[in-house]
Amino acid sequence: MSSSLREHPPSTYFIKFESLAQLNDDKYECSLFNAGGYNWRLVIYPKGNAKDEGDGFISMYVELDNTTLLSTPLTDVYAYLIFFVYNKKSDKYFTIKDIGHSLIFCYTIIDCEVKRFNALRTVDQCEFGVDVLVAPSLPKWEVVSFNQKTPNPKFVWSLKKFKELKAASYDSQKILAGGRQWFLKLYPNGDARAKGKWISIYLYLSDVETLNAKEKIYTRADVRIVDSRGTTHYVFGKLNSWYTKLNSGLGWSTFVSLDKVREAYLDIEGSLNVEVEFAVVSTTKYSPTADSTIVKNWREHPPSSYSLKINKLSQLTLDKYESRLFLSGGYNWRLVIYPKGNQKDDGTGFISMYVELDNTCLSSTLPMEVFAYLTFFVYNKKENKYFSIHDVEVKRFNALRTVWGLSQVLSVEIFNDPKNGYIFEGEQCEFGVDVVIATPFTKWEVVSFDEKFSFPKFSWSVKEFSVLKEKFYMSKSFSMGKREWKIQLHPKGDDRANNKWLSIFLNLDGTEIVKADEKIYVRALVKVIDPRGSNHATTTINNWYTESNKGWGVVEFLSLAKLREAYLDVEDTLNVEVEFEVVSVTKHSA
Repeated sequence: MSSSLREHPPSTYFIKFESLAQLNDDKYECSLFNAGGYNWRLVIYPKGNAKDEGDGFISMYVELDNTTLLSTPLTDVYAYLIFFVYNKKSDKYFTIKDIGHSLIFCYTIIDCEVKRFNALRTVDQCEFGVDVLVAPSLPKWEVVSFNQKTPNPKFVWSLKKFKELKAASYDSQKILAGGRQWFLKLYPNGDARAKGKWISIYLYLSDVETLNAKEKIYTRADVRIVDSRGTTHYVFGKLNSWYTKLNSGLGWSTFVSLDKVREAYLDIEGSLNVEVEFAVVSTTKYSPTADSTIVKNWREHPPSSYSLKINKLSQLTLDKYESRLFLSGGYNWRLVIYPKGNQKDDGTGFISMYVELDNTCLSSTLPMEVFAYLTFFVYNKKENKYFSIHDVEVKRFNALRTVWGLSQVLSVEIFNDPKNGYIFEGEQCEFGVDVVIATPFTKWEVVSFDEKFSFPKFSWSVKEFSVLKEKFYMSKSFSMGKREWKIQLHPKGDDRANNKWLSIFLNLDGTEIVKADEKIYVRALVKVIDPRGSNHATTTINNWYTESNKGWGVVEFLSLAKLREAYLDVEDTLNVEVEFEVVSVTKHSA
């Protein structure tokens, strides 16, 4: 867990409570919201989730709407969670996040101390929020295997008439070991560092082996010159190193002196026999590139934000080219291109492309940061289409970071070959970019628990109760908490009361329309008045009213025997009263 204060509000979902203290329910479940293609719900326990060791803490969860999974091929969703509580005193958001990512089938509890929560309240208002950042379905991974079972670990190379060799160096035939191709390179009179006194030997990866910029191969092998007259081999040492894109050959400049070779290591035919024996060659498997945040494809439509055409790009001797400013989404941007790659960003051997935000925009507009999706383009004349490369993750531009982009857009070798179509009509080429602004969060709700009613009570006199014959009766409609209500009374109980109990329910009026994901919290006292004293029969309604449940009450409110004995007045009237304490009001984003 890590916690901090930050100024930027939550980007995914925000909820504001007014008079949260009036919520007697253990938890509050927010409306569904969408993030990363899935529907979620923020769940808050203001007094802590006792079932999850949350006593003494505010507990906050994110719940995945599992019906979303039914419409996708995935059964697991991974997401990074950041929870927010607004602090009025510092005018910042207290944030707490799990630095791992959570599998959303189990709740993930995020706690902040109740004393902190109390400090955050202003006139009994408080604000919570959450950012749900869905991780790619398959994370980046690699599996490294150190293979010790090479079918043919030894390779012997005979250089005939060694004393007559005149070339500076000689290469052996190709060697297959550990799933890779290799060859030995031998300098009969040594390389430049041997000064004509030593044999130099190196073990190289074959040219057909192309390594990625960060790829490496661990190799452990013995290189020997065979003693043709006995069993003693001259072994200089073991190769025990990593082969990389920048270092594809390893060995020794001073392997063995020429005098020693002529004296002891040439056979009767004047041949020098060199042997390499592989002990270990590592193999590495990487996660497929399709699972990264980078998507590459072809499209016919040109860039929508900015296009740049360059003649004679080879004449540009500077490391980079910066375009003029262009407007997109209400902000000024600049396209930056490194034709030979940005070495400082691991872009050697590739065209690197970036977008830079003109930070003067930030000082003249209200937002202090801008979120944008970036797609870069390189035109291909041969295909008559644009090669596009898109980062599916939104990028955050602010005063501290005004530049985002990709260091490896397209191989320089592929780009520079006119046969591939990127260079055309006398060294012309074309680049472009789409900058799509991600709008601020638009899904929110403000929940107010209204406890200040001018007239919190409603009374209903049911006359001639003893002779009532209908199955149930409804009071007239009355207004409370900006809603219309009715009391429903069953003189002999509903179907579950077995004609032994009085049943009473508090219902929303039929004119009240509750939306599919809307809910209304109500806390109210329902009473049957004692006409002779203060021993009123009372129950508390403490429930949420929803589209599917617009009425709450008690089936066995009061036994009919007790009612006839003590609760009818001299005129055979039953007096029912409802006293409202809280009715929530919720405002939703459109």
